[in-house]
Amino acid sequence: MEKRIMDDEITKEKVELPDTNTNEKEEEVNLEEWQMEYSSDADYIQAAAVAMSSVDSIDTALLTKADEQRVKRVKRQGLRIISECLNNLYNEIFDDSTSDTGDTD
Repeated sequence: MEKRIMDDEITKEKVELPDTNTNEKEEEVNLEEWQMEYSSDADYIQAAAVAMSSVDSIDTALLTKADEQRVKRVKRQGLRIISECLNNLYNEIFDDSTSDTGDTD
């Protein structure tokens, strides 16, 4: 293990620095074990609804123009997320390609 020593500017003492190369192999192993977990459409809908409800009661007349635009953006993005995810859920539940009930939207 290689020791690196550096002068501390504030205390004027010698400081031993850890060897940064010792953990490379351990980090590689940890990256192989890492898996991404996807959120469900229901999770996205819930997050969007919470975001929209948190800005819903804000009086935009008291805000700066930039903050007012942020509130409008949160509402707009929340509606788009809810619409897209609700559409995905609808398509999962009602697969129109196999439907013979004659129902139309």
